[in-house]
Amino acid sequence: MPGGGAMESSIYAHHVGGRAGTVIFPETSAFEGNIHHVIYDADPDCIDEIATSWGKKATILPYCLADKRSESIFFVNLCPFTSSVLPFNNKFGEYYQKKHPLCHSDYLFKKAIEPQRELRLATEAIDQLFAEGRIPRVDFLSVDTQGSELWILQGAERMLETTTVAVACEVNFDELYKGAPLFGELDAFMRAKGFLLASLEPMAFGYKRIPRAFRGPGFPVQGDALYILRPDSVSEMDPRVRAERLEKLAFCALAFGYPELAHEAARLSFPAISTSGGAIGKFVREFYMMVEADSTLPPLWHECLEQQRAVEGGVSIPAKRSLPYPLRVVKKLITDPKGFLVALRNVRTRYMMRILVFLKLERLNFNGFESFLAAHGFAQAAKKVYFERLWF
Repeated sequence: MPGGGAMESSIYAHHVGGRAGTVIFPETSAFEGNIHHVIYDADPDCIDEIATSWGKKATILPYCLADKRSESIFFVNLCPFTSSVLPFNNKFGEYYQKKHPLCHSDYLFKKAIEPQRELRLATEAIDQLFAEGRIPRVDFLSVDTQGSELWILQGAERMLETTTVAVACEVNFDELYKGAPLFGELDAFMRAKGFLLASLEPMAFGYKRIPRAFRGPGFPVQGDALYILRPDSVSEMDPRVRAERLEKLAFCALAFGYPELAHEAARLSFPAISTSGGAIGKFVREFYMMVEADSTLPPLWHECLEQQRAVEGGVSIPAKRSLPYPLRVVKKLITDPKGFLVALRNVRTRYMMRILVFLKLERLNFNGFESFLAAHGFAQAAKKVYFERLWF
């Protein structure tokens, strides 16, 4: 496996907690040969299953990762996907997941996360494994380990500072597992390393089981977070190494559907990126030139305000208290019925398009950029950008 030395035009995507062969990095079919997956799981009994599902397309490693080389108890639970180095917190025993895929059942935590056996395992740290040449560098890191995510990130501190450009991980808003670091601590650690929180999707669970007719929304206990490195945090002294890291940053930002961040990374790497001969560099360069060729931008609010004041003779109009939404709708209907109908039709069209696309009754009407993403296998990103444009 590659150890230190010069960076190359490939993405090494590491996923920790890969039972059943799952990974987080988006599928990018046009770059299949440029994305190298490394999958870890602490449970030795699931390694063969992962290897079978991936074949030679990924490196599968039976490591229990942590912040340092040591030993740990690993709890294998009834639902193996909840297995962890941390014991379940019985305070959440009555919590449950609604409509579990298995016969639309209630997934009761105190039973699903009940330990079946305990393993004593040696733990490893990513930085140490890399220093010993046992794993390749970490360009992208995803971690789903039921409570120990921060410790694994701390064990990859050197990678986060020198090579990693994006991190996806499960986060905890409450102590579902005893002793688990909470989101605030993990978020502070990632921001200190120069990463920007790109998305946060809470996972809500029911507080206690009552008949379905009386149930309400759940409570956020865990969630999925995505962090992307701030382009201005890339500060390698070697211009070529800096440009290549920015190139990977732009690529990963596009893969997850964040073209604005990708453009800034590409801008900072230009013109060095223009000499990159790899497939990833060519793709990022083409994206950058596509954006640079289009100078169309919406008007700015403060400029519109200045123009309005100029028309009104420089008189500053005091801000009025906003009416409640229902009254604003009525006012719009009375004062501008034609505009109201246009707005209503636009909202209806947007919602209907989303529903039809979801039901696969309507094809996505991609623009040039979205088609560019889709043609390069960035289906997830293309849809994300498409719906953002459709809505706004």
